[in-house]
Amino acid sequence: MTRTHDVVVIGGGVAGVCAAIQSARLGANTALVERELVLGGNSNSSFCLHIEGASSNHKYGNETGIIEELEAEAVVRGAFMPAGGGQPSYFNSRWSEILLQACEDSGVIVYLKTFATRARTRGGRITSIVAEDMLGKRQLGLRARHVFIDASGDGQVAAAAGAEFRMGREARSEFGESFAPEIADRRTMGNSLMFMMRNARRPIAYVPPPGTPVYETDEDLPMGYHSAWDPSLDLPLIWTAEYGGHLDTIADGDEIYRGLLRMVHGIVDHLKHRGDHGADNFELFWISPYMGKRESRRFVGDHVLSQRDLFEAPDFPDRVGYGGRAVDLHEVNEDGSKCRVHFYGTPPLYSIPLRCLYARNPANLLLAGRIISGTRVALGSYRVMKTLATTGQAVGAAAFLCKQHGAGPRRIYEDHIGELQQLLLREDATILNLGNDDPADLARTAALRASSATPDHPAANLVDGVSRQFDEMPSHQWRSGEGLPQWIEVDFGGPRAVSMVQVTFDGDLGRTRNRHYPQTVSPLLARDYRLLGRAASGWRPLIAVEGNYQRFRRHCFRRRQVSAVRLEVLATHGANHARVYELRAYGQCYVTFKTGQNRIVTPNVSTSC
Repeated sequence: MTRTHDVVVIGGGVAGVCAAIQSARLGANTALVERELVLGGNSNSSFCLHIEGASSNHKYGNETGIIEELEAEAVVRGAFMPAGGGQPSYFNSRWSEILLQACEDSGVIVYLKTFATRARTRGGRITSIVAEDMLGKRQLGLRARHVFIDASGDGQVAAAAGAEFRMGREARSEFGESFAPEIADRRTMGNSLMFMMRNARRPIAYVPPPGTPVYETDEDLPMGYHSAWDPSLDLPLIWTAEYGGHLDTIADGDEIYRGLLRMVHGIVDHLKHRGDHGADNFELFWISPYMGKRESRRFVGDHVLSQRDLFEAPDFPDRVGYGGRAVDLHEVNEDGSKCRVHFYGTPPLYSIPLRCLYARNPANLLLAGRIISGTRVALGSYRVMKTLATTGQAVGAAAFLCKQHGAGPRRIYEDHIGELQQLLLREDATILNLGNDDPADLARTAALRASSATPDHPAANLVDGVSRQFDEMPSHQWRSGEGLPQWIEVDFGGPRAVSMVQVTFDGDLGRTRNRHYPQTVSPLLARDYRLLGRAASGWRPLIAVEGNYQRFRRHCFRRRQVSAVRLEVLATHGANHARVYELRAYGQCYVTFKTGQNRIVTPNVSTSC
């Protein structure tokens, strides 16, 4: 059986999900192929790993766009396991459900439990891929009219198509990287198994299986510590088993998994029997059936992101994503029994160029996730999932432009990079040091008026081109005086046809710290609001929203001739004033799907998202 789509995404991790959603929302017929039954990659409900990004090291570094939308959904739907002690906010099984629903709401055709194994090529392009549908017990062929996106983590399709890749550590001299070893080798960061202990509130015996390694002291443990162990929690989730960095993390998966199982039992034996760790009442409750991987192939694009790019942070002309987390590299000893995490410093917020997100060959292959074009040192920073989400959203938008222009990824870089960047900004992605320059946005040249404003947060900030902040000041937002309701309006100076309005609220980008995600909606966020248009007969309602919990909202309605648009903030989730980064107005609706993420209480909505 062979099926044809505009865009085929391989890999349903966070990067692949963001790529598929963005591509489909813009209007490309998009398929997502995932080998597991659940989406999310290392964050999926079989592994539960927290996701982090630039906000781990930069207070206002939190990523915007699709990943922030998904995290906000996770908060209101209870997808986070409460953090405790030194533990981050891990996900429960609802996270994978949220990702699947977001894909389906956006029009993505999702192939679960389907493993892409081979690529067919002709004339320097991938013509189709071959996948094994493990649920339907059949082989499936998938064609892409325009581009394939490999976001699979190991890059099986990219490798099968002959794309050039690297694996292991580069020598220090190759890219001038002080954090790299003197001599190149094949060492990688190892794989991990999550496991969970449970407080049974009574003494629980534990007998380790034969062959379990004995760790007498904390220093003997695989990573030299057990920082994830917290006996104050009922269900501590532990990640400190790592193995396989001295092996091939793709070809030697079976050996690595068995080695990890031995390590897990050795750690449990240590907690239960080797000193007083408060584990007498705890039982080994769960071991992940999913092996989390940090590193394997990295494919070569027209630019290879390196240590220098992270720490010098140039404004690449083709920047489309960004990172900022500290560089940490997991280094193993000769037999793989020990692993140490080395932190090499924190870069500033740095950009990721489009040239890192497509392969040199074949010509129709985009890349997302940890397999993008970068050195092993740079991987130590950009490998975290929220950073990789920015690469996913970027290539999803690039894939749509490949369809629109009948071009390959390199042509998008050469001829359409400005269009791609403005498209991503319109979709609430962040591009460092680049503002809204969209000629179709009617609000950019409008006059502004507000019910009130506070010093340093004037109404003019609504159209200053930046829809977020990176520090306390400048805030890039209009902030009203105290008391609600408050309003702000954009006046076009005459009638304009308007059928879409976008609003970006302040959801407190500085609230996420390290790996801990807040478990409640930010009190700063607008909860209830409405949009009005001024016609010849006066102000008329366009849209009304109750119970909002997203920072970025796009509303489409029947085209109206209006001379001004007013946003009225009626209530927030706690604050007694209004905060808005940006309002945009367009003469056409750019959204291609319908979602029920918030309740809409107006009868004339054709689409709202």
